[in-house]
Parts: sequence; structure tokens; C-alpha cells
Amino acid sequence: EFVYFSFEVLALVKSAQQQHGLRHGDYQRYHQYITRKLRRMRKSLHFQQGNRSKVIPKKLTPDLVTDPRFITLKLFEIERSWAYAMQLKTESNSELRKRFQMISRLRRAVVRGNQLSELMNELPMLDAQTKLELRAYIQWIHGILAFELQDWIKAKEYLESTQAIYTGLLQTIEEDNRAIYTARMDDILPQIHYCAYNIGDKSAASDLQRMRAQTTAESGGFAELQLDQLLSQARATQAGQVTEAQWLGRTIPVKLEKAKMAILMVKEAEQDLKNAQGHTEQLSIYESVLKSCVDAISAVRDELRAVSTVDSSVTGTGDKKIASTISSDKVSRLQMLHNYLQYLKLYNTIERTLVHIDMALSTASQQTTGQIRDGLGTSAYAKPQELARLYDTLVQNFQEMISLPGTIQDHAGLRTLLQAKLLAYRSYR
Repeated sequence: EFVYFSFEVLALVKSAQQQHGLRHGDYQRYHQYITRKLRRMRKSLHFQQGNRSKVIPKKLTPDLVTDPRFITLKLFEIERSWAYAMQLKTESNSELRKRFQMISRLRRAVVRGNQLSELMNELPMLDAQTKLELRAYIQWIHGILAFELQDWIKAKEYLESTQAIYTGLLQTIEEDNRAIYTARMDDILPQIHYCAYNIGDKSAASDLQRMRAQTTAESGGFAELQLDQLLSQARATQAGQVTEAQWLGRTIPVKLEKAKMAILMVKEAEQDLKNAQGHTEQLSIYESVLKSCVDAISAVRDELRAVSTVDSSVTGTGDKKIASTISSDKVSRLQMLHNYLQYLKLYNTIERTLVHIDMALSTASQQTTGQIRDGLGTSAYAKPQELARLYDTLVQNFQEMISLPGTIQDHAGLRTLLQAKLLAYRSYR
């Protein structure tokens, strides 16, 4: 007769992650912590891999497993490989070689996961819940490797399998521990949506955007960063299809990637705003759009400066005439694109300010009707002068929009409409 080994795998891993760097996405610190932890565990279990001068790998066999810490040891070996892979991933933007190293580390994590899977199948002393949690963890690490290899079908299958196991576990574990499993499922869901999007489910991109807005409102932090990365990858694929934009009867060629991304985000935001639940989610969408517009405007300005520099460096009369003609056409197109992006930025800034005004008026209405009492309904817009400041911002934005050069100046009807709105909001002020 033997004693059952039982421990909460996910709770153990999440506790280590939160306390040693991953709360802020510091994979290097977490990797270093696990390395030290494994060294201490091997020493206490008398399962050291050689000595200071020579490494002698030892295989963990079922007959050696006399302590649950041996299972924890194998678990954190996988976790160490994953942590180092994620550290390399954050550095791979500047060095492509590190991406290959990252894939290599993930493959090593999968190999160790398979070893743990074989080991636990031969250990009758592990209870059912521990085995299920280990299986979910191993399926997840397989899914992460497939995700990074862009094998979307396999990645989706593995990650959905992980979700299914955690869903089943939620029915059996104590209520106090359910939050950890729910959070893990929430972390995996965006990756499943992204896999679905790449397989062909176009609605998955809007699901990611909705989840991003909710993450900002509810949790933020590291989860928000992960969703931003997935969204940017999804949009990069879609942005390749944007080649031009229509504005007030004119066709504007769009070649800069950041400009394509901004135009795409503006189009997506129209639908996302219709489905948004509450002011906070709307504001999150507007913030994302405005950030993209600012980046695009900066990229266009850089391109305009680059064209001017090239034009001034050309020598020779004939070459100068040709270069001048080409650069003049390009500058004209870039200036039109710049004006269009400025218009989009101002338009969305105005819409965002209107949401702030709506929030302020709603709060004021609740205070007036007595729905908010005892100082519990404090708001950033409690004072009338704050509301007046928002209307001042609106008036300034309309003035900037009316003064945009080029296309706006050619449309008297549009300028008249904008002027009327400016006067209306000034009167509200």
C-alpha cells in the first residue's frame, strides 16, 4: 500500500510566476529564479546532475520517485525552458537568431513534457486531479510550441484540449481556488481566437479586440500586453490588403505599413464601438485608434523628411529635373495622406471627448437625482469647470479640423457643417 501524491500544479506554477518577475513580464528574473530553485531541489533530493566540473545527466525513473518533489522538479524543468524561450522571444525583435534559439528551447520543453507524461503514467501514487493538471500543463506547452511554429490547427487543438481539462477541473475544485483556473483559461482564450483567425475565422479578430478592451477595464498589466501583441500580429496580416483610401471623393495611395494599420484600425473600430459595452470599453477602443493614428502621422512625417533629403542630395541638371518631378508627386501624395490621418485623429479625438462628456453628464444626473450619496459617487468631472474644459477641447478640435489644408478647403459644404458644430458646442460650453 502506498501514499498518494497530491499537489495543485497550476497554483504552484502561478505562485512562482507572480512572485518572481512575471507580474511585470520579467522573464529573465523568473528564469534565474527557477534555475536556482532546481539546483536547491536537486541537492535536497540527492539527485544532482554531476558536480561542479562535469555534468552527468540522470534519468528519473518511476522507482526513484519516493517524494512528490521529484514531480515538481520535472515540472519546473519544463517551466525553466519555457521561461528562457519567452525571454528570447522578447529579445528576438532586434536579433533574428534569437528566434531560432527560442524555438529550440520550446522544443526542449516539449521533450521534457513528454518525459513527464510517460513518467506519470507509471506512477499509481499520483491522484487523479494531479494527473489531470499535469496533462493540461503538458498539452499547453505543446500548444505554445505549435503556436510559435505557426501551426495554427495543431496549436488550436492543444490549447482547446487544455481549456477542456481546466473546465472539467472547475467543477471539482474548491471555490477558493477557482480564480486561478479561470485566469489561466482567460490567458489561453486570446491565443485560441488568434489561431482561429489564422485558420480562416475572420470574426476572431473582433473577438480579440473586444477582449482587449475588457482586459484594460478589468485587469490590465501583463495580460493587456499579450493581447496587444496578438492584435498587432492579426492586423499586420490584414493591413497588407489596404492599398488605398477614399476621402471626400479622392483616392489616396497608402504604402506605409503604419498608415495601413491606422486606416484598418479606424474601420474595425466602427463595428467594435457598436458592440462595446459601456463607456470604459468605448474609451479603450478610441485610445487604441488614436495611438495608431499618432504613430502613422509620425511615420508619414519621417517619410516626407526622407524625400526632401534625397531630393537635395541629387546632383546634375538632368537628374535634378527628373528627381524633382518624382519627389514632387510623392510629396503631394504623402501630404494628402498626412492630412487624411490628421482628420481621422481629430475625428476620433472629438468622439472620445463626447464619450467623456456623456460620462460627466450621466454622473451629474445621478448626483442630482440622489442616486449617488455620501460622497461615494466622486467623479473626475464633478466640477462644472471640468465639463467646460471638455467643451473647450471640442471647440479646439473643430477649429483644427476646419483649418486642415488641401481637401477640406475644397469642400465648402463640409466646412460649413464643421463650423456649425463648432458654434453649437461653443454655446453648450
